[in-house]
Amino acid sequence: VDNTCTNNGNGLSQTCSGSVGGAGPFTTLANVKAKAGGYTAGDFVLFKRGQTFPTGTLTSGFIINWNGTVGNVITFGDYGSGTKPVIDATSATRGFDLQQVNYITLSNLEFRNATQNNILMRSTTAALSNITLDGVDVLGGTTAAVVGVGFFTGASTNISNLTIQNSTLSNNSYGFSLTTGTTGTFGAMTFVDVIVNNNANDGIRINRNGIVSSITISESTF
Repeated sequence: VDNTCTNNGNGLSQTCSGSVGGAGPFTTLANVKAKAGGYTAGDFVLFKRGQTFPTGTLTSGFIINWNGTVGNVITFGDYGSGTKPVIDATSATRGFDLQQVNYITLSNLEFRNATQNNILMRSTTAALSNITLDGVDVLGGTTAAVVGVGFFTGASTNISNLTIQNSTLSNNSYGFSLTTGTTGTFGAMTFVDVIVNNNANDGIRINRNGIVSSITISESTF
């Protein structure tokens, strides 16, 4: 994904396309989302370093509703040189919204400026599991109540097998916010080398109605 290209391409080349739909990068998050057929196990969606990608017309954020598999995750990451790509949710309630998905990795991205959640993971009607955030920085929003990374389970669904590593959450209202439904479950979450600081309220907030278990924190600062 390269927002300096004049023509929106098909996402299959790093070189800007000479025509709309030709071999070249997508140019916006909306174009990434509009890809025919979506994304499948083993796919990579890579944002060019040194650039900022506004959510733009995606006012509810960039919704991820595709699944990877064991050994073939779907990765949203970076390429090129320079600073991490920025997902700028100035016009949106959320940056990325992971909805009931499995085997997704977010790598070397920066999120900022959402009004509710810079990243939201939810299992409203089905499970969400095997999600990794590696080298992800979440750096505040446009309202006092913004959450860095939010987790939400439905009444009886579960979120599990999450890993967050080499990441920083700063200048949010809450670094992480965990909310479980009446009998929802949340467990098997690991923090490794994570910095959570300068958030207005708590590093981790837990709104527990169901069950929260097995949260492991190592080499991290809260």
